[in-house]
Amino acid sequence: MTMKSPSREISELQLAWLGQIDYELALEKQFKAAEAVRNGAPGIILACEHDPVITMGKRGQPLNDVLVSMDVLLRKKIHIVATDRGGQATFHNPGQLVLYPILPLRRWELGVRKYVECLELTAAYFFAERGVEVTRGFDPGLWVDERKIGAFGIRVDRGVSLHGSALNICNELTNFGLIKICGQRVSATNLASEMSEFGSAPEFWNLQQEAKRWMGLFKNQLDETFCSPTANLDKLIDLEIPNELIGLDTPNAIFGSEIPEDIPRSNVPLNTGPEIS
Repeated sequence: MTMKSPSREISELQLAWLGQIDYELALEKQFKAAEAVRNGAPGIILACEHDPVITMGKRGQPLNDVLVSMDVLLRKKIHIVATDRGGQATFHNPGQLVLYPILPLRRWELGVRKYVECLELTAAYFFAERGVEVTRGFDPGLWVDERKIGAFGIRVDRGVSLHGSALNICNELTNFGLIKICGQRVSATNLASEMSEFGSAPEFWNLQQEAKRWMGLFKNQLDETFCSPTANLDKLIDLEIPNELIGLDTPNAIFGSEIPEDIPRSNVPLNTGPEIS
């Protein structure tokens, strides 16, 4: 079978909208898609909203990161799911756009740091198109002032990416107070709230259409990465990603090359912001 070039595969990437779906069911769909990609199928983006759930990354500690008792969670019908992604505690609920790129990173020879850079820059442009300027802190994630608006956590398993981005669009924010966001007692915000500050928020949000908008930006970002391997290095702020954040113990062994310790700082489009982990 003739292998397509990364550029050809990127142009043919498909978006699958799953609607509002249970987290564990979406996880099963990720695993099935990843196995197909390992066997030569093209990459795919799974997009969805989740029923309310707290997920724990590899660094998550439920006794430390969850701020309420199990009785409170039971009353709210919120459960906790342990995952193999990087990062700590994350809250998902309807109105949050969740994007799971299932991509053949090994086949594309795309390193982990460059891939996370694509996710972050795509999300930054996604919010910027709506007039919302974001910053990033120490861990991968996007902020408006000291309020978190976007989270990232991935795993690379046998050369294929899993998990991805969670972007707050029009979700209810109260239950983010149930957890330490990225290990910190900080607040969350969403696109609707930030746009309402200057009177431009739409009355109705169509997350499937927002996923399509994100998809176009993501393809453009991947194209730029492959057309100019160093083009994005001057756009990202302080992308230093410990291995445990990406759910991958030996990235160099998988990708066969050294991952640079430092990536230069800049403020396009991610301006310098608070050092929040």
